[in-house]
Amino acid sequence: MSKMQSEFPEFYQVKLKKEDIKNSLIVFDTNYLLDILRLPVGEANKYLKALRHVKNNMYIPYHVALEFNFNKITVKTETKVSLDLYKKNVMKQFQILEDEVSGLSLLKSDSMKKTFTDSMLDMTNEFKGKFSEELSLQISKSFSDKSIYEKLIKNIENSIGEKYKQDWIKNVEEEGEKRYEKNIPPGFDDSIKNEVLRTYGGLEYHEKYGDLIIWKDIIETAKKTEKSKIIFVTNDGKSNSKNDLLFKVKGQTIGPSIYLINELKKESQKDLYILNNIRFVELTDTLSEEEIIDLRNSEVINYENNNNIKFRKSFIDKYLLNLENVKSLENEKSLYLNSLREIRKERDYTEDQIKYFNSINNARVTPSEASEERINYLSKKVKDLMFLEEKFIDKIINLENFDDKNNLGLENQDFDLY
Repeated sequence: MSKMQSEFPEFYQVKLKKEDIKNSLIVFDTNYLLDILRLPVGEANKYLKALRHVKNNMYIPYHVALEFNFNKITVKTETKVSLDLYKKNVMKQFQILEDEVSGLSLLKSDSMKKTFTDSMLDMTNEFKGKFSEELSLQISKSFSDKSIYEKLIKNIENSIGEKYKQDWIKNVEEEGEKRYEKNIPPGFDDSIKNEVLRTYGGLEYHEKYGDLIIWKDIIETAKKTEKSKIIFVTNDGKSNSKNDLLFKVKGQTIGPSIYLINELKKESQKDLYILNNIRFVELTDTLSEEEIIDLRNSEVINYENNNNIKFRKSFIDKYLLNLENVKSLENEKSLYLNSLREIRKERDYTEDQIKYFNSINNARVTPSEASEERINYLSKKVKDLMFLEEKFIDKIINLENFDDKNNLGLENQDFDLY
């Protein structure tokens, strides 16, 4: 090894090979586990198969398991609400068809018109009933296999790390405060969460330090394992607003953060690799080109559904619409709803500003540094507003005793919310 490589090993790390998967310690982030609950059954089973492939050399940090349990009901509820809204919108098309049939004006005789429209409406209603049954069946087959959850738990339950001590968490958070001030990864992008304190099982921690808690767990585990490579499987770095985990150049991901590679090497003498969820699945199985395309398409939809601003905006719009249909909202719900509307207005305005500055930069040969800085500032503002939106939605979802669950799309719970 040359002096250059020995002095700066992070910049000369050997590329990960497919055969390295079985010979490395595979650490999973919460989003991989939650994706299994979000994805259609076929794709979820491929994620499960990949888990089984590394069952003997995988590790689930305690914090990952805890966050999974806190978030799994929300994930299943969001999926249920989205599918109910989809079905409702599809079935609305039959009402349009019925209105068109009933509005026929070519026949002047009332009796002939009645005979014609009654016949057409009978056929429409018959098909409508069959279509509704088939649509419900296909949705159920594609998204509501309860065995997926059971298989997931069975695959990970023996790989979960030990529960933390409160003193250990306290030390991590104290270090995290200093790290975040200097933008030292991971987790400084989550500093907006500084007021959110979560308690469980006699432990308490601030959500903004969640990534750092997982990272410190990984370091401690890396010190004990005989494996020379640590592979962290996560989609956490895919968002353009998330820059504390991966090394990015002009929006292109080069690899893990140089700082994190260096820190793990220094603390444990192990090499760090980070794979997004879909890449991990590809490396653990021999998939056909068609299967890979299907997986990538599902992940794109899943990613957009959970990280893309347009989807969040659409989901919030639909959820607000459903909440507005509830006639007996208590004062607390009304306050949350009004706050959510105001946040949405501010975010819409901010997104328009981002579009404006992007259009200016696109018209230039060399983008303006001032415009780039402004875009970065506005993007962070959008992220902060999105976080607040989610918190208000969580508050609304968690309020009990809604007077009209049908209007929320939560009727007929076909899904086990665990």
